[in-house]
Amino acid sequence: MFQEYIKYPLIIYQRGDDIIFTVLAAFCDDQTLSVIEEIIKGFPVDIPFYTAKTLSSAMEIFTNCNIHFFIVSLDKKSCDSLQFVHELQKIKKYRTTPTILLSSNLEYLIPAFTHFKFCNYILLPFDKDTCNAFTEYLNMYFSLYQKLGQQFRVGLDMVHSYRNIPLHKIFFVEAVQHKCIIHTAEDKITISMPLYKLKQTAPLDFLKQTHRSYLVNIDNISKIDKTRDPWTISFQGYPNNALISRTYKKDVLEYLEMRMRL
Repeated sequence: MFQEYIKYPLIIYQRGDDIIFTVLAAFCDDQTLSVIEEIIKGFPVDIPFYTAKTLSSAMEIFTNCNIHFFIVSLDKKSCDSLQFVHELQKIKKYRTTPTILLSSNLEYLIPAFTHFKFCNYILLPFDKDTCNAFTEYLNMYFSLYQKLGQQFRVGLDMVHSYRNIPLHKIFFVEAVQHKCIIHTAEDKITISMPLYKLKQTAPLDFLKQTHRSYLVNIDNISKIDKTRDPWTISFQGYPNNALISRTYKKDVLEYLEMRMRL
C-alpha cells in the first residue's frame, strides 16, 4: 500500500520550520474521542485535531481546511459516515489520504473493507492492542508525511532548463495572456502554459486561487489591502503584488480564518 500511496501528492503545510499534520475524527462517540485525544496528546508534536458529529460539519471542515488523516466511526450514523468516505475518495486531493474506519460491529467493517481503498480498520472497543494499532497507524503516516514535507518541490521541465523549486519559496503565480509567471523568492519564471492547466500540476494545485489571473501561496501573505479594488496582496520582502477579485473575497477570507485556527 505504501508504494501506491506515495505516488500521489500530499498537502504539506508548514508554519515556519514546523510541519503541521491535521486530524479529523467524524461521527465518533465521546468515549472514542476521549481515547483518540489521549493518543494524539502523547505525540511529541502538536497535532491540530478536529471533530465533527454530522455530515454537514465534517464536509465543511475538510472543504475549508487541509486534513491529512481521517478517522471515521461507522456505528452511530453508518449511512452518513459511508457517504462521507465516499465523497472524500471522489475528491482529488483526498483520494489517497489515510483513513481509519472504526466500528464495534464487524458487519459494518467488512463491506467497507471491500469497497474503499487507502483505509485501515479497527474493531472497537479500544483496548490495549487496538490503541497500539491506532498509534502505529498515526505514527507511520505522520512519519511519511514529514519525510515528504522536507522535499516537497515543484519540478518544471522547460525548453532550455529544468527548475526544481521548493513550494514554500513561491509567492504567487500570475497569468499573462497564454503564459504564466511564477514569482519566487529568487526570481520570476515564465512558463508557456495557461493558468488553468498549470493549476492542475502537483503541488501547484494546492495554491489558492484569488483571482482569475492569480494563484497565491497563502502562507507567504504579509498583508491584504482592502482599501483598493480589487484587494491587493503584499508579500514580505517582495516588491510585486497579487490581487483578490470580488468573486474570491469570501472564499479567501474563510480559508485564512480556518488556517489561523491551526
